[in-house]
Amino acid sequence: MFKTNITFAVLGATGVIIAAVYMLWMIQRVFFGECKNEKNLALTDINWREKLLLVPLVVMVFWIGIYPKPFLRIIEPSVKNLVESVQQKYRTSLEEFQLDMATVPDLDEIDHGNLQPNQEVTK
Repeated sequence: MFKTNITFAVLGATGVIIAAVYMLWMIQRVFFGECKNEKNLALTDINWREKLLLVPLVVMVFWIGIYPKPFLRIIEPSVKNLVESVQQKYRTSLEEFQLDMATVPDLDEIDHGNLQPNQEVTK
């Protein structure tokens, strides 16, 4: 899977593992750790007003996750323009590369006996 550069693959995987361990450790300390500040011992859970304010947010989160089409339709024209622009530049650079490769001489046609350092190769 990671045939290109095993060193970067190992470093990347190690970074992901360390980040996951740190996140789990942080969640454990923040949400499930003991309260160290005595002022915070009297805090209560959220009341009905705060729950009421969270309902639209939760509905929007599920709506975007289950049916994102209305939101994606808004950005569709700009995404199409971006894709067309990138494809056009890709085609242009590919054509230029193919033209450059067409002008490269075959190795069999080059006279290697008379080449000097920094001399351009010609047919």
